[in-house]
Amino acid sequence: MPNSPEAKLARYRLLVELMAALVRTQRTEDVMAELHSRIGTLFTTPITLLALRLEDGSWQYLTLEGQDTYRKTLHAQADGLLERALHGRLTYTNDLFGYAQEHRLTLRSLDPSSNLPYSYSWMGVPLVLEGKRAGVLSIQSYTEGAFTDDDLEFLHLLSTHLGIAIENAMLREQLERDALTDALTGLGNRRAFVHNGERALSGTQPLTLAVMDVQGFKRINDHLGHPAGDTVLAHIGTLLRSHAQPESQGFRLGGDEFA
Repeated sequence: MPNSPEAKLARYRLLVELMAALVRTQRTEDVMAELHSRIGTLFTTPITLLALRLEDGSWQYLTLEGQDTYRKTLHAQADGLLERALHGRLTYTNDLFGYAQEHRLTLRSLDPSSNLPYSYSWMGVPLVLEGKRAGVLSIQSYTEGAFTDDDLEFLHLLSTHLGIAIENAMLREQLERDALTDALTGLGNRRAFVHNGERALSGTQPLTLAVMDVQGFKRINDHLGHPAGDTVLAHIGTLLRSHAQPESQGFRLGGDEFA
């Protein structure tokens, strides 16, 4: 993009608009969709990649290339492009193949079946979640010499605000899960039962409903104490989760009542 003061100011305005849109977004999936729909206003780039680092060191990535979206998992490398970007050892290169040859890196195709050209310019910055470097935000181009220091500045700013938006979306999703989950058993609570039941009844698929309670449960609480009763209820929750069919759900309606 042009680097005149006017162009840079216009670009900052576009970045602010994107940041505002990300903050308003409620779910993690929607954050990514919003990013992909608008990133072309900030960068001249046909490829956007968000890679999240998993506990085993592998990468779970979401890529937009052209009009296609790819979701895959890549095995960890001791010293690859993503690892270098995560630790700040690589920010951008406008000659990806020359860089890989110089540093003896093995380049991996994200989609070996794709007929699209290879990336010649590559830029990536860390994505910070909850104070930790949790992933990499990368943009790529089919042409050499595509990126500048200004592009890097904007990508850093975008990554910072993307991390905040993802954290907010994850928190909202966790709050929603907590509001629909029985804390003792891990099953859906009564609110989840009503919500999912109404949705199931409005569909056309046949369904089966089983409602049950624990016989003699009051005696357990009276003679062994409420901690023992809680242990029984938690174990029933585990049994319902482990024996339910894949399309089935278990709920604790309250007390010793389950569905």
